[in-house]
Amino acid sequence: RISFKGAVSEAEIRDSSVEMLQTYLTSIIESIVTSVDQCPPVMRVAFKQLHKRVEEQFSEPENEDVKYLAIGGFFFLRFFAPAILTPKLFHLRDQHADTRTSRTLLLLAKALQSVGNLGLQLGHGKEQWMAPLHPIILRSVASVKDFLDKLIDIDHDIVSSVPQRAVFMPSVTVKEGYLHKYKAEGPQLLSRFAFKKRYFWLTSESLSYAKTSDLQVRSSIPVQCVCAVERVDENAFQQQNVMQVITQDDDDGRMHTMYIQCKNVNELNQWLSAIRKVSIYNVHMLPSFHPGVHRGGKWTCCLQ
Repeated sequence: RISFKGAVSEAEIRDSSVEMLQTYLTSIIESIVTSVDQCPPVMRVAFKQLHKRVEEQFSEPENEDVKYLAIGGFFFLRFFAPAILTPKLFHLRDQHADTRTSRTLLLLAKALQSVGNLGLQLGHGKEQWMAPLHPIILRSVASVKDFLDKLIDIDHDIVSSVPQRAVFMPSVTVKEGYLHKYKAEGPQLLSRFAFKKRYFWLTSESLSYAKTSDLQVRSSIPVQCVCAVERVDENAFQQQNVMQVITQDDDDGRMHTMYIQCKNVNELNQWLSAIRKVSIYNVHMLPSFHPGVHRGGKWTCCLQ
């Protein structure tokens, strides 16, 4: 925010605002182009592959910038600009910005999109307010290209040797709500009445549950123990929207299966997607498993 004392002309206010935007934009660009090492390796490899394909498709000299636009346009538009525009959603601040600050963030996000597009869309009679920022945007083109070149300078083999980051922050509850569960402990007869209503919480570290949502004492399954999550055949329980979460003990390697029923297919798909996302980097995922249940000494899906 800018505060002025005394009579100040409109031109002085405008000049001061422009100077503020220029300072912020310069600082943001500098932070971005020096952040190569903070980009996840898997993303860098994906950008490298994209760069290669675009370069092969548009090999003419006049299309030299296309390979940079393919990466920069996406990276800046989908990651950097949204983080500037709504920092709370990216855990960069605790509260949403006020109206005046939001306006500043909007202007910076728009300018940053032009940076990602290498300034190729500047002018053309649109958004004349950006004219004072044009010199900064154009001066940044070389450093942005250098940043993108460094970003894709990575060996594919490095990805497998680098520990993967969690998809969600540990403290974030990815999904929660009431479900019906049954934890199978052996080849016994399962009935629809074996399912108990429980409140579930899913984070990047655990899948926990309790009788009600206000209980602090919860049963918990470490996400790292999950080795499969998939829907169950409808004829297994003669009920719809049932999924299974298969886990493996760290100490003795024993397998456990929890069957969970959702209230509808949309909720089922949401829980399947959420659990798969938090367990995406687990190293002991099963290549195959039974979509049925074990009843009467054999599996309902394959009768073995």
